[in-house]
Amino acid sequence: MSTLTVPPNIANRIRAKAKAEGLTISDLLKQLLRSYDATPRTIKRRSSRVMRNDAVTQRLNKIYAKEDSSLDPVIAKIQAKALREEW
Repeated sequence: MSTLTVPPNIANRIRAKAKAEGLTISDLLKQLLRSYDATPRTIKRRSSRVMRNDAVTQRLNKIYAKEDSSLDPVIAKIQAKALREEW
């Protein structure tokens, strides 16, 4: 037997889904895990978060190709001095 901890909002959704289908939570989770298809196609579809991150990176690169993102000279000097200090 294993214990699975999930956030309350997801636990509530699982509980409601199990009740609606007349199943125990355990039986519903067993069905979901059995039906999970871990083929490369599924993994690609589930990795949309990575694709979104790439899109954000591309947009930021486009912005910073035009905008100056260098550190303010005064802050750079203070930071360099702080790094030389012994802690």
